[in-house]
Amino acid sequence: MKQSAKNIVTAILLIAGWAVFTDSTYAKNDKQHSMRINLIVDTACGKCQFGLDNEKECILAVKINSEFYYVEETDIDDHGDAHAKNGFCNSIRKAQVKGVIKDEKFFLEYFKLFEVNDRRKK
Repeated sequence: MKQSAKNIVTAILLIAGWAVFTDSTYAKNDKQHSMRINLIVDTACGKCQFGLDNEKECILAVKINSEFYYVEETDIDDHGDAHAKNGFCNSIRKAQVKGVIKDEKFFLEYFKLFEVNDRRKK
Protein backbone atom coordinates (compact mmCIF):
# COMPACT_ATOMS: atom_id res chain seq x y z
CA MET A 1 0.00 0.00 0.00
CA LYS A 2 1.31 3.43 -0.82
CA GLN A 3 2.23 5.82 1.98
CA SER A 4 -0.51 8.33 1.02
CA ALA A 5 -3.17 5.60 1.15
CA LYS A 6 -1.90 4.54 4.60
CA ASN A 7 -2.10 8.16 5.77
CA ILE A 8 -5.68 8.44 4.52
CA VAL A 9 -6.72 5.20 6.24
CA THR A 10 -5.01 6.31 9.47
CA ALA A 11 -6.77 9.69 9.33
CA ILE A 12 -10.16 8.04 8.75
CA LEU A 13 -9.63 5.69 11.71
CA LEU A 14 -8.57 8.56 13.97
CA ILE A 15 -11.61 10.63 12.97
CA ALA A 16 -13.96 7.67 13.51
CA GLY A 17 -12.43 6.94 16.91
CA TRP A 18 -12.70 10.58 17.93
CA ALA A 19 -16.39 10.67 16.86
CA VAL A 20 -17.23 7.58 18.91
CA PHE A 21 -15.38 8.99 21.94
CA THR A 22 -17.11 12.37 21.79
CA ASP A 23 -20.57 10.81 21.29
CA SER A 24 -20.15 8.63 24.38
CA THR A 25 -18.78 11.57 26.38
CA TYR A 26 -21.77 13.76 25.48
CA ALA A 27 -24.20 10.92 26.26
CA LYS A 28 -22.72 10.57 29.75
CA ASN A 29 -22.94 14.32 30.33
CA ASP A 30 -26.58 14.43 29.19
CA LYS A 31 -27.55 11.89 31.85
CA GLN A 32 -25.87 14.00 34.53
CA HIS A 33 -27.44 17.28 33.39
CA SER A 34 -29.66 19.10 35.84
CA MET A 35 -31.22 22.54 36.01
CA ARG A 36 -32.15 24.57 39.10
CA ILE A 37 -35.61 26.20 38.89
CA ASN A 38 -37.26 29.07 40.79
CA LEU A 39 -40.38 30.00 38.77
CA ILE A 40 -44.12 30.50 38.79
CA VAL A 41 -45.50 27.58 36.78
CA ASP A 42 -48.70 25.81 35.79
CA THR A 43 -49.30 22.76 37.95
CA ALA A 44 -51.99 20.08 37.79
CA CYS A 45 -52.58 16.36 37.52
CA GLY A 46 -50.36 15.07 34.74
CA LYS A 47 -52.95 12.53 33.65
CA CYS A 48 -56.22 14.50 34.02
CA GLN A 49 -55.16 17.99 32.95
CA PHE A 50 -51.92 17.71 31.00
CA GLY A 51 -52.84 14.52 29.13
CA LEU A 52 -49.72 12.58 30.08
CA ASP A 53 -50.83 9.05 29.27
CA ASN A 54 -47.96 7.06 30.73
CA GLU A 55 -49.41 7.08 34.26
CA LYS A 56 -52.24 4.88 35.47
CA GLU A 57 -52.97 7.05 38.51
CA CYS A 58 -53.19 10.75 39.23
CA ILE A 59 -49.81 12.37 39.83
CA LEU A 60 -48.73 15.98 40.28
CA ALA A 61 -46.92 17.57 37.34
CA VAL A 62 -45.58 21.00 36.44
CA LYS A 63 -45.19 22.75 33.11
CA ILE A 64 -41.81 24.45 32.71
CA ASN A 65 -40.80 26.03 29.39
CA SER A 66 -43.50 24.09 27.50
CA GLU A 67 -42.27 20.76 28.94
CA PHE A 68 -44.08 18.65 31.53
CA TYR A 69 -42.32 17.11 34.53
CA TYR A 70 -43.63 14.83 37.24
CA VAL A 71 -43.05 16.26 40.71
CA GLU A 72 -41.02 14.24 43.17
CA GLU A 73 -40.87 14.85 46.94
CA THR A 74 -44.62 15.55 47.32
CA ASP A 75 -47.94 13.84 46.61
CA ILE A 76 -50.84 15.24 44.61
CA ASP A 77 -53.12 15.13 47.68
CA ASP A 78 -50.61 16.96 49.91
CA HIS A 79 -52.08 20.22 48.59
CA GLY A 80 -55.79 19.51 49.08
CA ASP A 81 -58.19 17.01 47.54
CA ALA A 82 -57.05 16.50 43.95
CA HIS A 83 -60.63 15.68 42.87
CA ALA A 84 -62.26 18.75 44.46
CA LYS A 85 -63.67 21.51 42.21
CA ASN A 86 -60.36 23.44 42.31
CA GLY A 87 -58.21 20.35 42.80
CA PHE A 88 -55.37 19.38 40.51
CA CYS A 89 -57.46 16.82 38.60
CA ASN A 90 -60.11 19.43 37.73
CA SER A 91 -58.07 22.59 37.19
CA ILE A 92 -54.66 23.89 36.27
CA ARG A 93 -53.28 26.07 39.06
CA LYS A 94 -50.36 28.47 39.41
CA ALA A 95 -47.62 27.82 41.92
CA GLN A 96 -44.21 29.17 42.76
CA VAL A 97 -41.77 26.28 42.76
CA LYS A 98 -38.11 25.84 43.55
CA GLY A 99 -36.21 22.68 42.81
CA VAL A 100 -34.10 20.78 40.33
CA ILE A 101 -34.99 19.18 37.00
CA LYS A 102 -33.01 15.97 36.68
CA ASP A 103 -33.64 12.77 34.72
CA GLU A 104 -36.83 14.29 33.27
CA LYS A 105 -38.37 14.76 36.74
CA PHE A 106 -38.77 17.82 38.95
CA PHE A 107 -37.34 17.35 42.44
CA LEU A 108 -39.26 19.79 44.59
CA GLU A 109 -37.65 21.92 47.31
CA TYR A 110 -40.35 24.61 47.71
CA PHE A 111 -44.00 24.80 46.61
CA LYS A 112 -46.43 27.68 47.13
CA LEU A 113 -49.84 27.22 45.55
CA PHE A 114 -51.62 30.46 44.64
CA GLU A 115 -55.25 31.01 45.55
CA VAL A 116 -57.88 30.66 42.83
CA ASN A 117 -59.35 34.03 41.84
CA ASP A 118 -63.01 33.57 40.98
CA ARG A 119 -63.85 36.81 39.14
CA ARG A 120 -67.29 35.75 37.93
CA LYS A 121 -70.25 37.86 39.07
CA LYS A 122 -72.27 36.25 41.81
